[in-house]
Amino acid sequence: MPPQDKIKASLIENLLWLYPQGPPADERQIQQWRTEIVENDAFKNLSSSDIDHAIEKAIEEWKLQVTGRNNRKVTDSPLSKKSNRFQTTKQQTSFSLLAQLDSTMFAPRITLEQLQAATTSAERLSLFQKVANVDDMLYDWHDILPLVQDGMENPITRMEYAKLHRQWFGQGRASIEHWPIRCDLCRTILSTIFYITIHARNVASTATNQGFSATHEQLYALWILWCDMWMDLLQRPLDHDENAEGSATMIMGQQVLLMLSARENTKSFVNLLALVDPFASWFHAWTRRLVPLDLACVVMSTKILPILWHQCTTDDENLLAILTDKRKTQSQVLETVWRQHSVSILRSTLVITRIRWFPWASICNSSSILEQHQSISLDDLKEKFENVASEAYDGAKTEIHSSGDMELAKDQLLKLFEIFFRIGIASNAKPGTIQESTQAQICGEALEAILCGAKILESSQDIFAEMLKQCEERTSLSNKGCFDSFLSSIVKRIE
Repeated sequence: MPPQDKIKASLIENLLWLYPQGPPADERQIQQWRTEIVENDAFKNLSSSDIDHAIEKAIEEWKLQVTGRNNRKVTDSPLSKKSNRFQTTKQQTSFSLLAQLDSTMFAPRITLEQLQAATTSAERLSLFQKVANVDDMLYDWHDILPLVQDGMENPITRMEYAKLHRQWFGQGRASIEHWPIRCDLCRTILSTIFYITIHARNVASTATNQGFSATHEQLYALWILWCDMWMDLLQRPLDHDENAEGSATMIMGQQVLLMLSARENTKSFVNLLALVDPFASWFHAWTRRLVPLDLACVVMSTKILPILWHQCTTDDENLLAILTDKRKTQSQVLETVWRQHSVSILRSTLVITRIRWFPWASICNSSSILEQHQSISLDDLKEKFENVASEAYDGAKTEIHSSGDMELAKDQLLKLFEIFFRIGIASNAKPGTIQESTQAQICGEALEAILCGAKILESSQDIFAEMLKQCEERTSLSNKGCFDSFLSSIVKRIE
């Protein structure tokens, strides 16, 4: 049936339902139907004049049928017979035209009762796939979410549910009303990653050259999906409560850092995040939305800094070799991206906190903190993940405030400078080389944060002079690479 005829038939039936005695019809109701037609994708190819013409024809036909019926000259048409059922029906005050349109034009509406009646996640999956738009689930989302999470826990249906997550998340961009749903979808993906990590203890490590297991391939795809969703969420304008402890992004950010800090127990899975995002863009984008004190509290409460410090300071020569060697086995690639990921997180923390708010206590006591945290069981990790502890966050804030203007940890500051300085030189290349220029920029930004912070602190003037001298000596070389170019511009700005 042509679209104009569908509109005409549906509108006639609605008019006979609402106004069985005939004219006049409520103009506001007519306009409501017209709006529904215009906004419906099934009629997007119709012009405004075509729609108006179909409505006019329907009204004329409705008037003729009502007049004929009242004069007992009703024709024997199927539509007229159908309308006789409504002669004794109580007149309605409002009715949706879309409810009367041919069901083949629209996906059938899935109700919460149908979803709850389904006994398996596979049955619910077939129902979820019939949902036309995430808006249809808006008002029942609180009850629907547990059903979605159950489907993600089933390894058979997991990736099909993941496709629905991506679809619904994209549809949710249409309205600010969908923000809670989008946050829940992103959190569900992250929780699924953690669920797999906890329940797949016996899965072979990814650090082999025989390829990834099916579980690792699923995790890799889920990390990609989570990163895409996470970066999309961070595009939202900053709210006044963005840094609040209970905000969605604050909780998810801490949960990922908790997973990274327990890498000794989750190594084969956490490495996949570094493989997806070796330069830790997810963390860098997030830190841009945090004030220095909040970021310092987050990295202290999650115990991530001792892990990063250990990765960047243990076996320095091996670190440089790993980051610069281009001939790598699969296990070496995974180790490379993890080291690069650690360096990048350390850079982002320095850029935001500078030296004043950088949690030096975590580094000064890194050995004891590292020993305690690496002994954490997976069950304890699960409890921490599910209940991001406010006590740890508040304790970190108290510790930072109580430290005041404590004397700078000079040895650690010099060590940080050396780390970024040596990695920058090791990754040096001709200007314009994309791979090395990214790493050189990361090292340059970290060095700038260190130099700027040391310059304004009276207790670190001697260290500042020593670091600046090394930078000047490096930039005086005639054969400069991309890192040297970054370093030269930094020195000029600081001087």
